[in-house]
Amino acid sequence: MPQIKFGPLYTRIQDLVGVGEFVEVVERLGFDSIWVPETPVTPEPGLDCLATLGAFVAHTNQITVGTAVLLLPLRHPAILAKEVATLDYLSSGRIVLGVGIGTASSKALEVSGVNPRERGARSDEALEIMTKLWSGTPTSHHGKFYDFDDMVMEPVPIQRPHPPIWVGGEAEGALRRAARWGDGFFPAGITPAGYDRALRRIGRYAEELGRDVSNLTKALTLYIRIGESPGEALRKGSESLFNRMGQSDALAKEKGCAVGSPDDCKRTIERFISAGVEYFVVIPASSREEFVPQLERFATEVMPHFR
Repeated sequence: MPQIKFGPLYTRIQDLVGVGEFVEVVERLGFDSIWVPETPVTPEPGLDCLATLGAFVAHTNQITVGTAVLLLPLRHPAILAKEVATLDYLSSGRIVLGVGIGTASSKALEVSGVNPRERGARSDEALEIMTKLWSGTPTSHHGKFYDFDDMVMEPVPIQRPHPPIWVGGEAEGALRRAARWGDGFFPAGITPAGYDRALRRIGRYAEELGRDVSNLTKALTLYIRIGESPGEALRKGSESLFNRMGQSDALAKEKGCAVGSPDDCKRTIERFISAGVEYFVVIPASSREEFVPQLERFATEVMPHFR
């Protein structure tokens, strides 16, 4: 059985808990990593994910830092490749690039001028370009969205052949993307049974491509709410997310969330582990003021069960 790892998402609490203070909390509680989401257009103020990742790189020495998830269609792949390579260099090889394509109705796509119908194809082409550039050899590309000749990018990332790419989403396009480019699979809002089915489909797609995905990191974004009965935790967690983000359906029983008493949460996480999950990125379904206390309860009352 692989070692089970956990890392919290740092999101929309920057005015309450700064980067340096959050690092102290995460390291004291024994988490393995810190994650930052993409928040270009949000109901609550959110920091840029790559700039914030740079701040976490400067405040940490050992733990992994990553995006959960960066929206690939929003950025030119050559610029993004340079930014990620720089962060990997500055962190001495501690970056994980979690990527997604966003939803068709995403305001981020609208404000960036990206055709929602092209976001998948644009992302696939971006991943091809980035992995070529990270090789450090002269690279040319002539595609539908990007066209250039003889570009060399140095320094290359510390991690070879490149920082791990964790692919978010569970649509067929995302599963094919994970099979082709992924070093990790990183969905959200999925049940244990759905996770197991998704892994099987990734395996079939990888077999068609002649790619070995046996070492694919199996990750999951997981909402947590600890303290009440499952029903009460679900209600309060849903209310908190609706009040903060306008999300009315982010929580559902066993669908990307662990709610209830610590034992309830342990049982839910065990079901996800049985489905293959080995890395959990946790997000408290709480008010901003409860965010760190919820992480503390999770780290002291749930996490030790899996160590």
